[in-house]
Amino acid sequence: MPESSESTKSRKRRTAKDWSRILQRQQASGLSRTEFCRREAIALSSFDRWRQRVDPEATRTSFVELVPATPTIREKSWSLEIELPNGVELRFRG
Repeated sequence: MPESSESTKSRKRRTAKDWSRILQRQQASGLSRTEFCRREAIALSSFDRWRQRVDPEATRTSFVELVPATPTIREKSWSLEIELPNGVELRFRG
């Protein structure tokens, strides 16, 4: 039996102006994109797509070169761990 219209999820259509306000609210909230979208019941993929459309510069990243200090004692192995604000963890070992 087909689902009734009451039980199906309705998609909210938002304008570019709506998304601009949503993006500003997220930035002011101090929350990660993931946490903000979870709290607001917004698909992260939609948020990111509109973030790119509204402000292409916001998603542009730049390369930052990390130059390790020269150790006084040469070690056989090393490791570096970086945790990004969005929860991604990067681990480097050599």
